Amino acid sequence: KDPGNALFNELRAKLRANHAAAPWLTAPRGLPAALNTELDVLHREGRVSRQSVAAGALLSSLGMDTWDGPVWDCCAGRGGKTFSLLEAGIGPVWASDANRARLGGLPGEAARLGLPAPLAFVCDAGDAPLRRAPQVILVDAPCTGLGVLTRRPDSKWKRTFADIGRLAATQRRILHACLRHLKPGGAL
Repeated sequence: KDPGNALFNELRAKLRANHAAAPWLTAPRGLPAALNTELDVLHREGRVSRQSVAAGALLSSLGMDTWDGPVWDCCAGRGGKTFSLLEAGIGPVWASDANRARLGGLPGEAARLGLPAPLAFVCDAGDAPLRRAPQVILVDAPCTGLGVLTRRPDSKWKRTFADIGRLAATQRRILHACLRHLKPGGAL
């Protein structure tokens, strides 16, 4: 009768059967504490990752399982998409971000998951010093955050029309720069 318990039992069975969750199997809020405890244990053991459902579904819909490396995640942030790629066996994967602090956790996360650490470097994706052309470039360009108003309603008060114009110009600059770096026949 309790949908949380049914979901808990289904998730537990999948995790135990496969030693890993489906790539975007997530625990919604309000599930039994036992589920959160089990997920925390599996997370510490490096057997699961906490990823965005949308990011995982997007990577799958883009056909990431057919990508040849190197793949450059040029706005990697804390590496959620980077590790989704590595968990899928895609490599090599490069991860860059303009914010050094965001990239700081990548080596530890790779070790926790038992995965090879991505080549990580700090740079503005619009001005990257690449010596080799990637086969695939994944661009999750900086955005206004207005697409997540249901989760962060205060976002609408933190942005101005000028912010939107600046971010659009940044996105355009990153896309044009990435096109120049892309290997012929590659995917952006």
